[in-house]
Formats: sequence, C-alpha cells, structure tokens
Amino acid sequence: MSLPKTSGGERYVPGRELEPASKALRVRAPTADEWDVAWSRSPHATFFESRLWAELWFLYTAGRTEPAPKLISLDDDWSIVVPLSRARAARRLHCTYLLTPAGNYGGWLNLSGHLQPRHAGQLAAWITSSCESLIWRANPYDAIAMTAFPKTARDDTTESLSLDGGVDKVMDRWSRSHSEAVRRALKLGVVVRRGRSWSDWRSYYRLHQRSRERWGPQAKSHYEWRLFELLAALPSENVQLWIASRHGEDLAGLVCLCSTRCVVAWQSAAIPEAFPNGAAQATYCVAVRGAVDAHAEWFDFSPSHGLHDVQFERRCGSQSLPSPVKEMRPPWAKLAGDLKASLSTLRDSIHSDERGEQAVNEG
Repeated sequence: MSLPKTSGGERYVPGRELEPASKALRVRAPTADEWDVAWSRSPHATFFESRLWAELWFLYTAGRTEPAPKLISLDDDWSIVVPLSRARAARRLHCTYLLTPAGNYGGWLNLSGHLQPRHAGQLAAWITSSCESLIWRANPYDAIAMTAFPKTARDDTTESLSLDGGVDKVMDRWSRSHSEAVRRALKLGVVVRRGRSWSDWRSYYRLHQRSRERWGPQAKSHYEWRLFELLAALPSENVQLWIASRHGEDLAGLVCLCSTRCVVAWQSAAIPEAFPNGAAQATYCVAVRGAVDAHAEWFDFSPSHGLHDVQFERRCGSQSLPSPVKEMRPPWAKLAGDLKASLSTLRDSIHSDERGEQAVNEG
C-alpha cells in the first residue's frame, strides 16, 4: 500500500493564485513538488511539516483533516511553504487550521532565497490573521521563527538530546542509572530490533493498547490500528519502529519520525514487565545510536503535555527547549465548547448520583 502523490487535487489547486496577503507578500497554493522540495531544503524541518504527514492524516481521518498548504513569496527575495492543514468539525460547521496535524511542530519551510529575520514577524502575523481558528505548536529548531512566535502563546517545552560529537560523547551524557539499565538488559537477553513487518507493527499496536490501559485517563492519545497501518506504508528512512523483546516476548516499542537533521521519538509503549529488565532504556539507546549513524543533529523526545515528569529524558542527557502553543478560536466556538463541557459534566454528575442511589437501594 502506498500514499497518493497528492492529497486529492480537488481539495486544493496547485499553483492557483490567491489574493495577496499584503502589498509585499504574495500567496498561492504550492504544488506537491514545491512542498517536498521546501521540506527537504529546510535545515530546521521536522517530519511533521512534510507532505507525507499531512496526507497520512487526510487518509486516517477520512478527509476530515485535509492539507491546505500555502506558498508565500516576497518578490524574488524568498519563497516559503506554510504546511497548513484544515480540520473540519462535525457537520462541517467549523474548521480549525493546524500547524501541523495532531498538535505537532509546525512553521514554515524555505523554498528559495533566504528569509530575513525582519520578515518573520510579518509571516507570523499573516498566519494568525488569516486563520480564525488555529492550533500552532512552535518548531523549537527554527530560531528565526521562534523570535516571531506570538507572545500570547501558552508556554510549553520539549526535551531534546544534542547528537553533536558522535555516539560515545552522546552516551557519556546518559545517567549512571540509565547506563546500568542498558547493561542489565543486555545481560538478561533483551534484544532490540528494527520493526519492518506487519506482525512487528501489530505487536507494537498491542503494546500501545496496553500502555493506554496502564495510563488510564491520563493517556494523551489513542490511535486506531489504521494509523499504524498507514505509517508502515511510508518510506523507511522517515519512519522507524524499534521493538525490545526478551525470550520471544515483545516488551517495549518506539516509533521515531525522521527528517534530515531531527529524529523525533513520536510515540513509545511498554508493558510493566519491560521496566525491571531495562527494556525501555535499551530501546531508546538503540534508537539514539541509529539517529547518530544517520547524521541527525537532534533526538527529540516530544513534549510531555504535562502528563509526566521528564526525569527519564533528563537521564538521557536531554535539555529543555521552548515549544509554545498558540491556540485561537472564534468567540462563538469557545462558547459552544464551554457549553458542551458543562453539559458533559452535568451528565456525568447525574449518572454518578444514579449509580449512588442504586447502590444504596441494593444495599
């Protein structure tokens, strides 16, 4: 199975001129090739800003999230691609623009020329003024874009490991406890393999389900098998699956999404049996070594969304990088969301009272 070259031409028309955003900027929809070239040329790009990621979500959501990229240029000085997607709400009454799907890093990609820092604010203003409803997580590796990110954004961070200096230097920054866990894993016969087959992906999905059960209500995400099926169909240089097993039992797994200079540990999963024998640490150790061998500059652990502390990442020698989030919703959409939340709370309260009354009667 393979992904389509474009995300349904009827969804956006490549090369079609739109109204200028201002007297200085010109805006149109990029072609698929322009998006691909811009992504491959941008030194700060993550996989989330690629066309493949946007089209994967178009397929996974059955068209509810669709690519809506823009190419913005300033005369002959520079051109950039903004990898927007558009997520439609139920009954298509409202849509939210995403940079990028699933709340991951987003920004702009250099297609030609050199973007001057003085223009970054103009681009950020265009994005926030053109999208009434928007979710935008800053790409922490784009220093110019970070300087222009909206000041009203919600603060957040990610943990990232610099891969400068080679494997030995990187592994020297691991804590004693993490290093001992990796040695224990080797001693106990834990083996980490690169997952490539459908059975490997199926096994990881089972780990994903077990992990979600372990996290309970705190689980930040749950995806259906269809998403992993689509990931498995993407080029192997962009998607890496690592699985740790012992005595034939898969214990832990890690999905890494790769661009030229940044490898992101997008999702991990483990069962309780993985922790006493160091399987989780061994999985990350092999993934980090793979990133170094691929000449990446950063290994990103992904934002925690406040759901867990970052001691595991810190023991790998990571450092915190700012990754603020700008969320915009029109007033009526916010009121609708608040009303929906209030009704849900009221419904839960009523059900709780009913269960309590039933328990008393049965008692």
